[in-house]
Amino acid sequence: LWHGIEREPRHLAMRLALATLELGCDRKTEAIACLRQGLQTLPDQPDLLHLLAETLLSCGDERAAEEVIVRLRRPGCPPGLAHYLDGRLQMNRRQWTRAIRTLEEVVQSPDRAAALASRASLALAQCHEQMGDSDRQRAALKEAVTLDASASPARLALAAALRDAGQIDEALEQYRQIVQLPQAPDESWLLLGRLLMQRQLALPANKRRWTEVEAVLQRAAQLPALEVPLAILRADVLVERGRLGEAQALLEEAATAHPEEVDLWTARADLALRQGQPARSAQILEEARCWLGEGSELSEAEVALWAGHQPHQARRALRKLEKELD
Repeated sequence: LWHGIEREPRHLAMRLALATLELGCDRKTEAIACLRQGLQTLPDQPDLLHLLAETLLSCGDERAAEEVIVRLRRPGCPPGLAHYLDGRLQMNRRQWTRAIRTLEEVVQSPDRAAALASRASLALAQCHEQMGDSDRQRAALKEAVTLDASASPARLALAAALRDAGQIDEALEQYRQIVQLPQAPDESWLLLGRLLMQRQLALPANKRRWTEVEAVLQRAAQLPALEVPLAILRADVLVERGRLGEAQALLEEAATAHPEEVDLWTARADLALRQGQPARSAQILEEARCWLGEGSELSEAEVALWAGHQPHQARRALRKLEKELD
């Protein structure tokens, strides 16, 4: 992308794609630099200004974001965009009531774009969540999806909200629609697979059907970025189907390929506990320390692991974590 931009510095799509790629890699500083360079050749371009303002807000740089928002108030900019960013700024400042009023005005504005109204509805849902109003949160998320059916962040948030409200079938339907989107987030396959597994576990053993779960796992296997979390999910499915030996072999193979992954070590330790082998579980965690060294990430995982099985071990792990944090 950089080579393409060097040849065509005024190419907006490549500039936005590069900035989005940097953000996806959690390189916000580089994304901001990319956007500012783009504004040197495309002054006051609304899409560049919009993404720059959102990125600055995510970094907590409110003063710089305000300067960008001012530029979006000029004639010719998309209707409602500056007002939407005002609402996002108020959210950053935890002014939830003000932000709700501002964002509702954006949604209700007759001349705003549907995609912008969807973003505003998603932001409204976050405000309602902060205010403890789960009903309005779900309503705002449903509105966001209605306004822009291709908005995967809104669908993911809606699916999670429905799941948390115990509306499992409705949540599953959202996840099924998400994975059909042209650029479905990789994580959506894992979320769908895990919720399908939980749905089966809620049924009597003689009524459980694993066909859809297996199909989702096979599709997720085509995504290299999911290799580690997918191995853990596959192992969980095998355990729930009573195939503990296969789950153990799968996790050991994955851990051999990726010994740097904390989650694989703790998944193996958890499986040993579920097999009634606490000594083996402790041995796995000790081996993890030899590979990974001391660190809060492993200690936090150890506390969570023992808390679900042996509280006295959890207390020991917690004291160890406190020493590391000190």
